Amino acid sequence: MIYLPWLTLPAAVISLLLNKNTKRSLIVIGVCILVKVLENHVQSGRGPGAWEYLLWLFQEGAIVDYLWVIGYLYLVYW
Repeated sequence: MIYLPWLTLPAAVISLLLNKNTKRSLIVIGVCILVKVLENHVQSGRGPGAWEYLLWLFQEGAIVDYLWVIGYLYLVYW
């Protein structure tokens, strides 16, 4: 899961250069950037691991988690 944005980003750029799915490619590039920024927020040196902290934030109801998960799900969809 960590490498998914790094694998999707070149594919989106190539798709953009070939003028295939231009709108979706731009959305994917934005989502890749958003996912990495949110991932850095989640892994900002806190005690537990990223996944444990993510589960704790789900219990707290933080919007950051939902955006992070939705971003990864969109990357898998694309």
